[in-house]
Amino acid sequence: MPNNSQGSRGSGSPSTSTGNWLLLIGGLVVAGSGAFFLFIDHGWTLLSAVQLGVGAWMAIDGWRGLS
Repeated sequence: MPNNSQGSRGSGSPSTSTGNWLLLIGGLVVAGSGAFFLFIDHGWTLLSAVQLGVGAWMAIDGWRGLS
């Protein structure tokens, strides 16, 4: 059985590119809303910081998948 270090993300499939774009855009939206609530609304500071971190991680993961 071959060892695929990328898991289910095969190279060259069109769905992978679409999934990475969605992950990148979704991550930017999540991080943007987390930044809004962290710096402007100040209501849920800890949750907003976690949301900002998760969104940034999603965006970075999507960007790495595209390159």
